[in-house]
Amino acid sequence: MKLGKGILFGALLIGVCSVVNSAEVVKKVTDFNVPGEWKPYQWNKATGKISVRPEFPDELKGKGDEETSLGLKISWPGGEGMRFFTIVPEKQVTIPFKVSKGSIWIKGTSNGRYLELHFLANGQEKDDKGKLYKLGGPGAFNFDNWRKHEFTIPADWPQPLTIKSVTFHDWGCPQPAEDTFYITRYEFTCDDAQKLGDSTGAAAGGQKAKTNDAW
Repeated sequence: MKLGKGILFGALLIGVCSVVNSAEVVKKVTDFNVPGEWKPYQWNKATGKISVRPEFPDELKGKGDEETSLGLKISWPGGEGMRFFTIVPEKQVTIPFKVSKGSIWIKGTSNGRYLELHFLANGQEKDDKGKLYKLGGPGAFNFDNWRKHEFTIPADWPQPLTIKSVTFHDWGCPQPAEDTFYITRYEFTCDDAQKLGDSTGAAAGGQKAKTNDAW
C-alpha cells in the first residue's frame, strides 16, 4: 500500500450533509476513499492489506460523491484467544462539536468476525475504571451485503471525541479464514451550537481516490 501526502480531512467536518433539528446536523467525517488516509496498525495480530475500491452502497449513489470505499483483505490464522486487524488514520481527527450518535456503512463476508470503533474521549483512551472508549459493530458478520450500522455515543463520555481507529477481530472464531470487508460514509450527528474546539488531524492524499483491481 502506498501512502500519499497528508491533507486535513478534519476539514470535511465543516460540510453539513443534512439538518436533523434546529441544533443538530449530520456531518461526514470520511468515506475512507482517499489513498493513504488510513493505514494498518503496526502491531496487528492478523495479516492483511487495504486499498481504495470501487464498491459503494447503492443507496448513496448518484449524489455527486466519489463512489468508492476502503477495502480490507484480512487473513485470520486461527487458534485460541483473539486476533485483530486495526486501521488507523494517518493522523487522528477530533470532532469539534458535541456528538450524540454516528453511523458507518459496512459490507462484509459472512465468517462471523466483528467490528469495533475506537475513540479518544477528551484526549483519553480509557475512563477512570480503565475501560476503553470503544463501540461495537453490528454483531457477528453473517451478511455479505452493504449495511448502515448506527450507534449512540454514551452520554457519560467526555468530549470532544477523537477518531482513533477501526478494528476487526475474531473473538470466539478459532478457525482460520480469509475475509474481505468494505467500509465507507463515516458520519456523526453533532450539536453545532456546542462547539468544543477546532478540528485537528490529517489524512494522507490530496488526490482523488484511485483504484487498483489487482489488489
